[in-house]
Amino acid sequence: MSLSSKLPHQFNLIRTFVNAKVKWVRDPYLDTAVLKEKDLKQVIALKNQIISSPSKSLSMYTASPLKDPLNLPNTTTKFVNNYRCVFTQFQPTSAFLPHVKLTPQALSVHNEEMSVHNSSDNRKDTVQRLTRFLMLAGMRQLPLYVIDKLKWDLGLPHDYVTTLLADYPDYFDVCGVEDPSSGKELLALELISWRKELSVSELEKSAMGLDYSGDKRRHDIVFPMFFPKGFDLQKRVSTWVENWQTLPYISPYEDAFHLDTNSDQAEKWTVAILHELLSLLVSKKTERRNLLSYGQCLGLGSRFEKALVHHPGIFYISNKLTTQTVVLREAYRKDFLVKKHPLMGMRYSPMFGKIHPSPAGTLAPEKLSSLKSNNYAGKESSGLANDIKSETIAATRIQTAFRAYKARKTLRLLKGVTKLKILTQGYSVKKQANTAITYLHSWSNIQAEIRARRLCMVTEDRIRRKKLESQLKLEAKIHDLEVEWCGGSVTMEETLGRIHQREEAAVKRERAMAYAFSHQWRANASQSQVLGNYEVSKANWGWSWKERWIAARPWESRVPSISINLPKKAQISPSSKVQKDKSTSKPQTPAAVKTPTNAKGTSPLGNAKGTTKARRLSYPTTEKTVVHEGVQ
Repeated sequence: MSLSSKLPHQFNLIRTFVNAKVKWVRDPYLDTAVLKEKDLKQVIALKNQIISSPSKSLSMYTASPLKDPLNLPNTTTKFVNNYRCVFTQFQPTSAFLPHVKLTPQALSVHNEEMSVHNSSDNRKDTVQRLTRFLMLAGMRQLPLYVIDKLKWDLGLPHDYVTTLLADYPDYFDVCGVEDPSSGKELLALELISWRKELSVSELEKSAMGLDYSGDKRRHDIVFPMFFPKGFDLQKRVSTWVENWQTLPYISPYEDAFHLDTNSDQAEKWTVAILHELLSLLVSKKTERRNLLSYGQCLGLGSRFEKALVHHPGIFYISNKLTTQTVVLREAYRKDFLVKKHPLMGMRYSPMFGKIHPSPAGTLAPEKLSSLKSNNYAGKESSGLANDIKSETIAATRIQTAFRAYKARKTLRLLKGVTKLKILTQGYSVKKQANTAITYLHSWSNIQAEIRARRLCMVTEDRIRRKKLESQLKLEAKIHDLEVEWCGGSVTMEETLGRIHQREEAAVKRERAMAYAFSHQWRANASQSQVLGNYEVSKANWGWSWKERWIAARPWESRVPSISINLPKKAQISPSSKVQKDKSTSKPQTPAAVKTPTNAKGTSPLGNAKGTTKARRLSYPTTEKTVVHEGVQ
């Protein structure tokens, strides 16, 4: 069986792309071809909006919101002012806002463009290209929003739905399809019947010549590759490309989704679809996002991205015009199209004023581009180098060189002045900075001292209040004790004995607390050094009144005494008390006093609970008291 008689799916040669990075090299000629259409699409889009209005004009109020839908580079007013040879502003009456309309020259070019669109040959060619566009990858339906994105590149009229599709009901039909991502219903263009005679790619036509037929297929077709100057593939990448070219060619109009997505056969089929798609466009180039949008509808979005990167000799990606434009390399020689469509002759015109049909019957090439290049009203540009005198060119070059020299000289002077200012002002600036930093440090120290002094004052006030509260509590305890003793039935000796017992217990507790506190205070002495510079009195800083009182041990150098108002028959004079003290050789301590008991054997001082709760009693250290013993 011969090679050409096999079907594409019967080839099982599968290879994978080598793991190598294909570098991107700039092509200045193709970048120039892309730059020729700068703002041209926006100019024609705004022109179509003006022509579509009944009055053939738009008010600036109505044209302002068109900035985003038409993708204008700036506001509508600035855009209109930048292209005065295409648009002109006028005011119908003083009561109306300014309006914009086409200039007579732009209107003349528009009429010629419409004559190209309405010609029978161009309409037939447009219908065939649109049919093949729908037949790619075996598809028959395509959403209208995808066609609208490629409408400019396909050369369709701006109102193609009403002016073109309605005249060919046996080819196209508008139907509704469901969007797989959102689930909404979208309008789509459907192909009525498959046109087998049109399912022949441009590569197959060029390979088979004029004797091509839809029944005969060739699978030994290779893709023409053109690399820019300075571009060189790595050895392993070059070897892979050579082997990849020997794979059988699969027509882009066939359904080859059964192939493995990672196989080279599937990639060659994807490249064939991209090649045929760009060949159907009148400009042989389009924006990269438009291709990816079309690929997503076919289910080949990721394959399109890989194919554009893997084959720089077939497709060129330009980064001009703030977007990425994919260009078919074989369709251009430097920055000129090899086969120019009549609509491309309307779009690229070196001059606007001279519009003459070519000898072949087509319009003069590149006319609408002159509308874009003439940016000022009343300015005429020939666009030809032959019309400019040699003296004018020489004068322009001399002026340019002189202005460049003056600019360089001015720049050097500015740099010298700047260096001089830096040298002269550097010392003064440094001195001001040092002075400001010194002042900041001084103010910071003053504020720290003020905050510390305020903290000391607050601490002293708190200590003073605690002393006053403690003194008041002590006096209240003494008063309560006097009232309790005076109102009870026990003798003074019994009361004093209880007081001594309470004080002995209190002394033991206070000594233990003082010992523990002294060790704790010594361990934390380093933490209290911060406030040591601001103490008011070194004798009392860091100690509370109770801690100082415990450390002083005032109970060891005094004898407690209580001034008690005894009954008249129990009171004795101080003189008799002194005599009694002298007569007794051994003083009677409170512990030797016998506590009287009642008949039941309990103390008469006992309350309902049986015992009297001992109270802690402390006296100031400065008082000298005398113990009054009870009268027997």
